[in-house]
Amino acid sequence: MSGLFPEPPVLFYPSIAQRYGAEEAILLAIYDQYARHHGDRDETGCYFIARRNEWLALAPFWEEDQLAQITNSLVSQQVLEAEFRPNGSIRIQLPAASGKTQGTERVLTEPEEEPAPASRPSLAPPAPQIPRSMPAPRVVVGSGLPRGPAPSFGGSTGWRRPKDDLEHLFESRERQNRLLQEITLEWRPSETTYQLLGKRNIPVEFIDDCIDEFISYWMERGSKKHTWDSEFIKRVNVQWVKAQSRQARAERQGWEQRAEGSGERDQSNNRAERRERITDAVMDIHNTDW
Repeated sequence: MSGLFPEPPVLFYPSIAQRYGAEEAILLAIYDQYARHHGDRDETGCYFIARRNEWLALAPFWEEDQLAQITNSLVSQQVLEAEFRPNGSIRIQLPAASGKTQGTERVLTEPEEEPAPASRPSLAPPAPQIPRSMPAPRVVVGSGLPRGPAPSFGGSTGWRRPKDDLEHLFESRERQNRLLQEITLEWRPSETTYQLLGKRNIPVEFIDDCIDEFISYWMERGSKKHTWDSEFIKRVNVQWVKAQSRQARAERQGWEQRAEGSGERDQSNNRAERRERITDAVMDIHNTDW
């Protein structure tokens, strides 16, 4: 096959296009070809199940909305059945056919050749004949229960394609991100925050002194939070514990310095008293105890 035609062709029947539409005829041939090579059969006909990306790859020249609309048109015209399954895959059911090709039953009946009029032979290929009767489709979604008219696949209209766990996770994260907010220079803690910190005997003046440092810290990081009050409470508690520790350490050092100075003075006084007692004893010639 030449480079101009890189893949196998798709059969296009003008009579099918005249009856169902040109795009419908192309898509029906694609479904038929894919079902014969990758599908399976049951008592109602031939079918195949494809994941969403495989379904889109069948006709990459159409957007998902357009592919869904054409599929919906075929369903509404009772040409085939279509079903979105809970796991996001798609099941396409084509009706049973009476004709066989190379030992494999075809989904669409091959057109039968019509004899050319005897009085006027024709060199043109005979027009294909489309079966006039097809089984009425049963359009179902997910649970297998009838859901009235044909579905509108994909897009923004009709029944929506079931979402997988990853898509639900992305949507949940997106909703959470929309609720996040950056801190601003005008941010101030709420009255409830002051009340909660007040229960720890933290002075209001100390709380207010922590605001500017808190805003500067988080503005540099560009972080976003649902609320900044809880983060501020944790920050003030940490700063308050540090301040209390510094104060206790300073008081302990001052007490130790005072105790050390008092001990040195007491020791000096004791030495002076001992010297004075010795001197008095020496001067007392009658005292022989020394």
